[in-house]
Amino acid sequence: MTGWALPNGTDRDQGGAKSTHLAVPAGSIYYFECDSAEAATTFAAALNWHGTSPGTDIQNRRSTLMGEKGFGLGVCGTWKFHPCSAP
Repeated sequence: MTGWALPNGTDRDQGGAKSTHLAVPAGSIYYFECDSAEAATTFAAALNWHGTSPGTDIQNRRSTLMGEKGFGLGVCGTWKFHPCSAP
């Protein structure tokens, strides 16, 4: 995401291109595989907004830039593959 900044007489004397913010496209899904349940728990806690707290403390804020708009947020969960039936 980017744009054009206009001069505003306060903190920007000249106009120009705004910096680019890299983001994952909306709806993207990533699958991670861990070797054990303990490794998965550690991994999820590292990605979780609240870390290992009971949901009362923000421990792992990934994005301080526009976090209120959803940047830097994700959802972790478990996934078990459906057993494929062999022909």
